[in-house]
Amino acid sequence: MVVDDSAVVRKILSTILTRAGISQVSFTNGYEALHALKTQPDLLPSMMILDLHMPKMDGYTLARLLRSNPRFDKSTIIFLTGYDSILNRLRARLLKSTRYMTKPFRAQDILGIVSEYLRIAPETAKPGIEHTPQKGGYHGYPIAASQR
Repeated sequence: MVVDDSAVVRKILSTILTRAGISQVSFTNGYEALHALKTQPDLLPSMMILDLHMPKMDGYTLARLLRSNPRFDKSTIIFLTGYDSILNRLRARLLKSTRYMTKPFRAQDILGIVSEYLRIAPETAKPGIEHTPQKGGYHGYPIAASQR
């Protein structure tokens, strides 16, 4: 799941993940994401990439609300932001985020993190080869990884 108010960032992440064979959904703000998670009980993302600073509901608030629900305990939260300060990093850490990345980013960085947390072995990630992550991965869905 990608939540970012920038249409460009959402499109770039969508393209990177789709080309890697990873299904994803994206939302423009935290309210949209929460509404979808509440109304679609089968929507349980293994990984959430959240922008920190968005109108209506920022990434901090969204992460706090998600972490307060046991349904999302095992979901990986990655903050992707244009702000790199110690205060932002500490605040993200308190919300049990898994990673903190800054913009601009490279496709290799995103795919590396996805591979690590969805348990795809990077050395076996070759175009056209499907990977089924170990327990705790992407809910048993096959993921085709690609090299960049």
